[in-house]
Amino acid sequence: MAMHKGAESVTERRSPVAVTVDELLDCRRIARCLQARPKHPVAATQVGAVRSRQLGRGLDFSELRMYQAGDDIRQIDWNVTARTGKPHTKLFSLERERPHFVVLDARPGMFFATRGAFKSVVAARLAAVLAWTAVLGNDRVGGLVFGEHGHREIKPDTGRRGVMPLFRAIVELTDPAQASAASDAVAPFTDGVRRLSRLVHTGSQVYFFSDFAGFDTRAKAAFAALMQHNSVTAVHIADVLETALPPPGDYSVRAAGGGRLRVHTQSRQARHAYQAQFADMQTQLAQFFTRGRHRYVSLLTNGALDDQAAAVLAGRSAAHPERADG
Repeated sequence: MAMHKGAESVTERRSPVAVTVDELLDCRRIARCLQARPKHPVAATQVGAVRSRQLGRGLDFSELRMYQAGDDIRQIDWNVTARTGKPHTKLFSLERERPHFVVLDARPGMFFATRGAFKSVVAARLAAVLAWTAVLGNDRVGGLVFGEHGHREIKPDTGRRGVMPLFRAIVELTDPAQASAASDAVAPFTDGVRRLSRLVHTGSQVYFFSDFAGFDTRAKAAFAALMQHNSVTAVHIADVLETALPPPGDYSVRAAGGGRLRVHTQSRQARHAYQAQFADMQTQLAQFFTRGRHRYVSLLTNGALDDQAAAVLAGRSAAHPERADG
């Protein structure tokens, strides 16, 4: 479903290398349009600690206590009653809004693209749409932005109190002037995931935007701890050049920090090995994150923002890597 012209123009004529607070605030219009789209069921059932706002009683378990006169006998916990010999009742409280955490990887490797916009810019715009979607659903929004030059933690809050500090942090740490061509882009990744685990509240929805460079054994362990009590949607953002090499030839590519890289693609064997390496990474990420209430979404830097945001919300990938020729 194509978005109408007014909403689509939010990102028209925007910079492909940087974002502004005004632009991220403007993404509210895209979030509203996504709310109006027909809802399509996700293939896998999402099972989590937070109950649906449309179905069920809308109550959360609060505590277990000795039965008192007037308590609902349907809420007696018979296992505890049998074990203790005294009747116990389960008490429930009204469902609270669900915290949403938007996490953005702003390491130097994210400041790259050959088509569309930098991976960091795509992540920033998607993060803004997802944050506004949570706000429009009356949920609190918090987040984490981490990169080479530090990180920013945003505790969850409602409305503009939640999105404004998040957007300012995104703009600050995705400034391309922050990128350094000589730095190690992989080192901070696991630290970012561990920091997130300390920040999030149990039962939260987490959207993690990254190219997942450095997704090693330590990172998997950190994610596994995070995923025990939260729902995680891993959004893997890649440039088409990272998925498959171009046709045979010599190419010059601008790198983060202003330098240029020379890419030679004459070898058919090298082209196929390169493509297979990225496909293997996708497979590993999908196998790790696509289970239970968790999701894996793969996107390219040249996709339409509204369609990509819809894909993230639906938990389905929208990237179609080009195949190596020959």
